[in-house]
Amino acid sequence: MNLETRTRRRSTGPASRIGAFLTRNERLTRLLILVPVLAAGMSLFPPSFGEETLHLRVGDRAPRTVVAEFDFPVMKDPELLAEERILAASRSPVAFVRNDSVALEVFKRLGDFRTRMGNLRAGRPHRSPSPELEISQSLLVQLMLSEEQAPLLNQTEAVLQTALERGLVDREAEPLLRDTEAVQVQGPEEPREIPVEQIQTPSKLREAARHRAHARDLDPELLVELVTRFAVANLSFDEEATEELRRHRRGEVDPVAMQVQRGERIVAAREKVDEETLAKLESYREWRAERRTDSLARIGGWLGRVLLLLVGVAMFFAYLRLLRPDLHRNLEDLTLLALIASLVMGLTGLFLHALGLSPLMAPVAAAPILVGLLFDERLALVIGLGLTGLIALLTEAGAGTIAVLGVGAATAVFCVRELSQRRQFYRLVLLVPAAHVVTLLALALVHGQPMPELFRDALSAAINPMVAAGLAMFVMPLAEHGFRKCSDITLLEASDLNRPLLRRLMVEAPGTYHHCLMVGTLAEAGARVCGGNPLLARVIGYYHDIGKVTKPDYYIENIGMGRKNPHDRLSPSMSRLILESHVREGVGLARAERLPHVVVEGIRQHHGGSLMAFFWNKAKRIDPQAKEEDFRYPGPVPLFREAALVMLADQSDAASRALEEPTPSRIKGIVKQVIETRLSDGNLDESGLTLRDLSRVRDAFVPILAAYFHSRAAYVAPEGDGKRNAPVRDREPPTKSAAP
Repeated sequence: MNLETRTRRRSTGPASRIGAFLTRNERLTRLLILVPVLAAGMSLFPPSFGEETLHLRVGDRAPRTVVAEFDFPVMKDPELLAEERILAASRSPVAFVRNDSVALEVFKRLGDFRTRMGNLRAGRPHRSPSPELEISQSLLVQLMLSEEQAPLLNQTEAVLQTALERGLVDREAEPLLRDTEAVQVQGPEEPREIPVEQIQTPSKLREAARHRAHARDLDPELLVELVTRFAVANLSFDEEATEELRRHRRGEVDPVAMQVQRGERIVAAREKVDEETLAKLESYREWRAERRTDSLARIGGWLGRVLLLLVGVAMFFAYLRLLRPDLHRNLEDLTLLALIASLVMGLTGLFLHALGLSPLMAPVAAAPILVGLLFDERLALVIGLGLTGLIALLTEAGAGTIAVLGVGAATAVFCVRELSQRRQFYRLVLLVPAAHVVTLLALALVHGQPMPELFRDALSAAINPMVAAGLAMFVMPLAEHGFRKCSDITLLEASDLNRPLLRRLMVEAPGTYHHCLMVGTLAEAGARVCGGNPLLARVIGYYHDIGKVTKPDYYIENIGMGRKNPHDRLSPSMSRLILESHVREGVGLARAERLPHVVVEGIRQHHGGSLMAFFWNKAKRIDPQAKEEDFRYPGPVPLFREAALVMLADQSDAASRALEEPTPSRIKGIVKQVIETRLSDGNLDESGLTLRDLSRVRDAFVPILAAYFHSRAAYVAPEGDGKRNAPVRDREPPTKSAAP
């Protein structure tokens, strides 16, 4: 249990105005605690991104980071889309209908012509109806006189057969094939696409005839004329089917240029806007406007984030109630934790939305630093990781941001564990950036992040811990003063023996000063073996008897050899008042010195309700009716481990000094007696120390006391100093204390 919590919860009343107000208005306070948390959480919500929010052009720098709240497509520019559709339509296949009866007709005519030419050459009359000659009279004469008549007709038939098998178009359809790559041919079966190179045109037909004539030593002009005269197109252009194909090709053009995923960063703060980024921003604006056409859709995102925020707060309160009930009951600690979380979330919202910085600049590490210094490391880790997840969800910064900030928060907790000096903050601002950069590098390798973007993110991640550490350094003194908290850094500063109050004690009450040093050493050793805070125990030990500086001569450790004890001439009740006053005056001096509240409480509690046995026995001899409770310290009893350890160390040191022969066995016995006495009179009931702890504390005290009170060998004074050669010891044997 946190010692600050135990001190305030069990004391008679809170010492601070904040604590008093919170205690009197518990229900109201628990509701008020949520107000700054909710307000700071809502500052993380992305502002509405509409046409009125960003007016950017190519080359401008974005004033803030914009992250996609949902998946959306980026549409192509209308002019570019129209051009792509025109190009796609122009490249669509041209539709033709194949007529296989044309080939039969062509070869029938060619056969009739071959028969007629044979009859003419043989002088026989042609009995079939005389069709119109397919060639001119001049070419007919050449063919009649040519010895190559039969080969020419054979090659004509071959050229036409090849052309009709592939598909032949007429002269009017030939230009349609110039801008297409394929032709769709509709025949008796399903339509099929044919490469445009296979389709025969009149020009290709003439070229094929000329090539065949040269290859066979025939008259090319005569063969070309024959092929041209008998050729009939068997592919007819289908305008309706062609237009349908073009419409289909235009529809196949994807109007989406790219797809943006939810959580993807569209543009970073201060990043120069290029054409692609501008297209993303404009598409994002249009899709947001379309999604938010009704009132429910407009407030849906806001309500969702509020619910996420409430769920996060509820989970943290559940954690406190189940695993940290001491903090859950303590309103002052709850308020401090709420203010720390609110500060971090509020600054994150300011950085992201007002200053337009990267989400990696969120000073999340400040929370675990402060909580680790003012509370403990386990709670610091929970706060750090919880805030990381909550901020990432509310800002929709993405999984990468969660990973980087989460690793940084955990590293900050590790650094805070041994943070006892302000200069050790430098280690913090070196290790946390290193953790950030390594995590960023790992994510960049996984996702293939461009190097310029990686460098920009790494710079933000490296600056982040410096901002967080500076924020923690600024806030920590305010939290310590306003909420009576105490960090090890403050305790280390308080343990400086050159502080004015300790130097005054050393000069005006040297015996008490050395006693305080011993008590601090003993209490520190006891705290190490029983799970307490060694530094806090040592500081309380240094200051526990600081009130004796006002009347040093009335305490036995400050009475010199040969001087009379002033209590010998005082009544027991007066002596009791003097002894009791050193606690009260010590509290006043500690407050004037601005010592931490827990140290002041340790001074107040270090005697608990123990009995001033010497003066009680003296009072009984004078007045048998004297009351024992009049000679007890007013308390309160120690309410935390460190105060109880100082009590045991104080009385163990005083009792050991009273031993005439402080051997280790006697010291062990007197320490055991002190512990049993304090245990039996109830002074340790509220300290949290167990019997096992007390056994370990006893074993820790004995070696230190035995080493301090060890005897040394006598030595002989040097000759010639005018004194007898007599044994000399380095200290006088301890005398029995006349007063506690």
